[in-house]
Amino acid sequence: MMKHLLFFIRHILGAIEEIPLRWGFIIVIAEVIVALRIFLEITMSTVFHDVISLPVTVIFFNTWFLSLFFFLVICLSIASRIPLIKVAKVLICGLPIILIPPIGLMLGVSDKFTFLVGTWKEILYDAVTFTMFHEHFGFFFAIEIIIFLLGAFFFLISHTSWSRSILGVFAAYGTLIFFGTQPVFFEKIFANNFFGFSHDQQFALLNTILLLVSFIFIFLYKQAGLMRSMFFRFRSGRILFFLALCVAMIMGALESDHFYLFNFIIGLLLFCLFVAHTLLVNDMADIAIDRISNPLRPYSSGILKKNDMYFLNAATLIGLGVLLFIIGSIPLYIITMMNIAASTLYSPFRFRKNPFSFLLPALGWSTAVFYGFFAQNPFPTSIPFSVLVLYMSLFLLFCFFIPIKDMKDIVGDTKEGVKNYMTIFGYREGRAVTAASASLSFPAFSFMIGNSLLFMLSIIFSACTLFFVMRYERFGERPLFFLLLFFLLTAIFVV
Repeated sequence: MMKHLLFFIRHILGAIEEIPLRWGFIIVIAEVIVALRIFLEITMSTVFHDVISLPVTVIFFNTWFLSLFFFLVICLSIASRIPLIKVAKVLICGLPIILIPPIGLMLGVSDKFTFLVGTWKEILYDAVTFTMFHEHFGFFFAIEIIIFLLGAFFFLISHTSWSRSILGVFAAYGTLIFFGTQPVFFEKIFANNFFGFSHDQQFALLNTILLLVSFIFIFLYKQAGLMRSMFFRFRSGRILFFLALCVAMIMGALESDHFYLFNFIIGLLLFCLFVAHTLLVNDMADIAIDRISNPLRPYSSGILKKNDMYFLNAATLIGLGVLLFIIGSIPLYIITMMNIAASTLYSPFRFRKNPFSFLLPALGWSTAVFYGFFAQNPFPTSIPFSVLVLYMSLFLLFCFFIPIKDMKDIVGDTKEGVKNYMTIFGYREGRAVTAASASLSFPAFSFMIGNSLLFMLSIIFSACTLFFVMRYERFGERPLFFLLLFFLLTAIFVV
């Protein structure tokens, strides 16, 4: 009898695994089912109707369910060595079981979504005795968990050994416990209430990060060879430049009266999404230039297709929108919208054909200071004058320094009619003008900051910059961006 049952289950699961579903469709289907669960909870819950209707709470529920779903996919795949996509197809077909608890609301039973609370001893006892979900959530929620665990076991036993099947079920159960006891796990992290936010806002941020982590893991697992190829095609100079921007964020954060690591991570995540959006927009608009001057970039080399670029760009914009909505900081809203507008003007609207186009990226990169400061102070009553001085100093630094990036693109820029020092003056004269401009960047920053020691040190950095620009054919851009990074690190300790 057991053998026939396993054969039948294996046949059904095999048919499910052959369904031509890709990750994009799986994400959309999961979102629809989760949205339906949240809608039922909102419309049928009488006690929690007002609370659950809050937009931030809805985002929190949404990210919690989605991050739990994808963590279960990863967990079951690792435990059983079954490909991620097969596990995802089976779980997406079983995801409608999350609609079972609202049945309790229809019948007037208080089966509601809430976190598990209590001491570690109480939680461990409930987890070991498998009474955790029944005690806290009631009959219908317990039925949902039992169906999931049984379904996971039969799925695993049809593909792998008994030992791995049991291991996979316990791993899935442990994942459920982790997500169900988030307040206990992260109680100390949120104890200081860094942002001054509600618990829903804090856990919405947490689960958004968990969701992004799961997406990154799945993408890296699925496209391991592609990601290795993309990583080794990154220009090391640009990576150094990004690290310099991170240092600028730290400088902004240090202008605050306090420094919270969690806040800084949220600000860094926001800034990374903005940088990713800028790079994607720039690559799509400048494909003709990159095919000549940067043929190894992921898009110009054909590693990423146009649909991939649109998908990644949409994902970055959605991520930016969700994080900004959860945080609710008006200054961060304004800064991000200005940066997106500037990046759109720079490449898609061809503003970079203007000889003063370097002002736009200088304005955008300098806002790293504001991301660092406002991440620590999301709702400031005023902006300290020192932060404004730091922003203007960085703006001058980047205005003089950014023309360096055009030296490598002179052939493509000339063909596409882009105006900059190199295309206007020619290579030899343009290199000299760029060298003079870049050598002024560090003294200009030091002068605006008003630190005499840093100004004296900036003369040394200027001399090194002048040397490396004039020997660009030999050394390239890497030592120049390293000088920028090292100078900003020096500024942190000197100022």
